Amino acid sequence: MANNERNAPVAQRAVQNESWGPNADNSDQQRPCPVPLPQLSPTPLISVIMANYNYGRFLKGAIESVLAQWYQNFELIVCEDGSTDSSAEVLRQVASRDSRIIAIEHANAGQAAALNAAYERARGEIICLLDPDDLFMRNKLSRIVEVFRENNAAGMIHHLRVAATMDLKALPFGQASLESGWLVERAYRFGGRGAGAATSQICLRREVSDILFPLPTIFRLGNGDAFILGAAQFLTEIVGLEEKLSYQLFHGDNYSVAMTPEKDAVCSQLGAATKYGNLNPLNREVRGSIEIFEEIRRFVGDRFGDEYAARLRLRDVPGLWDLLAILFVLEGKPSGGIMGYGKKEIIAQDNSRRRNVWRLLFLMPGFLARRMIHDWWADAAWKRYVFPVIKFLGLRRPPECRSGAVITDATPDDRLVTPPLRTPSSPRSVISPIHPRSAR
Repeated sequence: MANNERNAPVAQRAVQNESWGPNADNSDQQRPCPVPLPQLSPTPLISVIMANYNYGRFLKGAIESVLAQWYQNFELIVCEDGSTDSSAEVLRQVASRDSRIIAIEHANAGQAAALNAAYERARGEIICLLDPDDLFMRNKLSRIVEVFRENNAAGMIHHLRVAATMDLKALPFGQASLESGWLVERAYRFGGRGAGAATSQICLRREVSDILFPLPTIFRLGNGDAFILGAAQFLTEIVGLEEKLSYQLFHGDNYSVAMTPEKDAVCSQLGAATKYGNLNPLNREVRGSIEIFEEIRRFVGDRFGDEYAARLRLRDVPGLWDLLAILFVLEGKPSGGIMGYGKKEIIAQDNSRRRNVWRLLFLMPGFLARRMIHDWWADAAWKRYVFPVIKFLGLRRPPECRSGAVITDATPDDRLVTPPLRTPSSPRSVISPIHPRSAR
């Protein structure tokens, strides 16, 4: 992308990119097809890579969840990205106790750059990503090796997770179904976006990760996982493992949704609607969605040519136009539109069934439209009375926040390593209320 194009407003760049790239000779490029994968070695080395910035209070727990794995042939590479808290000290302390921990410290450059630095040191046949405020369950790595062996054509596994508070109470954050197979046609249907998983749920074969890395450094604050999920669909078969192998812990610094009807504090496309924080404002969600689209399209164009990149369309990105519509209403329906898009463009581009909803909201007075958005997506009191009726009738609920339910009675120490156990009544992994010590 030329410098002047990179400096253009994000929405303008996306519109410019609808005609992808210059006319170039792509005769040496092939259509998307799975990357050949060799057989894994008997006990493959797994490289767990982590980027940390100012999460020193969580970092030790994340590292200990790796050290407690049942599968022990791993290395853990942590890039300390110029934190201003105690992260560097914590990392040095834990790294001094185990030679498998490789500590990297450098000046702050963003999450993607830190992951790239960690990946440069990785030697494993399998690459697993971990956020410093998440936890692996103890059988995570052993299960990943098993599934890769069972599916030798698969170069990526993404799995389910438990969304929980820091004291391991369940949160009502849903997760999209994890699809499996050769998903390139699905990628085209959804603007290149992958489905479902976050950073700590992604595992890659080395042959695939060598193509995906280094990640675009535009992803300073996140979204590198979304790029991996999207771009991998053009490289390899994928296994969507319907087992919970990690905790995604939510806390005051990483909640991406909020309750108040403000433009910078409204629920994100994840569909959750409980007021927990304001760290991922709506306008950043919109810009992030467009940037992910751009980088995946660039990747496809560079590797396979303009013909295949041109099939990716911004209008197919899930949830983007809903986000733009919500932002348009909360901004007061500005005459100049939002990020270059007016209400007519938003309605015309939106492929979802909510197009008529937005058309109606755009006609309403601003205060009423904002109230409608708040009541539908946020935790309004009326839902406590209406939801039982909806459930009884078997209808679909609007987004809401159910009360957290305790998913384990593990102690603070045990919860870092509590594994999922299978039960005869459920083929999926579940969180066991049994302490690891008492399960022996």
